[in-house]
Amino acid sequence: MEIIILGAGTAVPTPGRSPSGILVTCDDWMVLLDMGPGTVHRIAAQGFDPFLLQYIFLTHLHSDHTLDLVTFLQLNDSSPARERIMPVYITGCRGTRDFYEGLMTVYPGIRPQSYALEIRETGEAQFDILNIHVSTILSGHTDVSLSYRFDTRDGSLVYTGDCTPSPALVHLCEGADVLICECSFPSGWVTSDHMNADHVGRLAEAAGVRRLIATHLYPPAVQADIAAQISRHYSGEIHVAVDGFRLQLIEKG
Repeated sequence: MEIIILGAGTAVPTPGRSPSGILVTCDDWMVLLDMGPGTVHRIAAQGFDPFLLQYIFLTHLHSDHTLDLVTFLQLNDSSPARERIMPVYITGCRGTRDFYEGLMTVYPGIRPQSYALEIRETGEAQFDILNIHVSTILSGHTDVSLSYRFDTRDGSLVYTGDCTPSPALVHLCEGADVLICECSFPSGWVTSDHMNADHVGRLAEAAGVRRLIATHLYPPAVQADIAAQISRHYSGEIHVAVDGFRLQLIEKG
């Protein structure tokens, strides 16, 4: 399994850090976690064919996490000499269906014609997709936003999306091989709907995660030594993501 950070930033233009998007690949599957503006083209820039993408997980419906759904749907019906047959499966928070129908009203030409599109709305739940066991909790960023855990044959991955500290989040992350956690702000920054470096370090340490990838950095976090700030609380492996960062997990025996 390989994790590729397609967008390590926010809606604020920052060199090397685009809006949120994470590609997770294995031999027989590929999933996308969030899809902020430009995500589809960054998939291609990393050597993957976005036309083959089937599984999309959205943490919430803010524009910096969802806008490239429009580009993806247009791609599927506008690629010369290619007709999409493979279905698309979107998992998201409550309201995702209404969000999708709103996009179809604004952009009626991108509604799927040759393939099926299925939307699963969820709150706190557990279910299986492909060979992946998926667990979700409410992340605290909005009333319906989600954090995801993916347990696979290669290991376990948690993607917090935008979130706030909570005991439920610690439980979701327990023993994870990789935690991809938003770290919007530096240590000491007061925030009620995001995480700062102190929150991230304490979460990773309390949950006993093996590796931490800090992402979704606003400019004040970019300007700080985020790894050093996180390491005051967490003793494990820390990566501060930039666009194109890759991490590979070896299949467990």
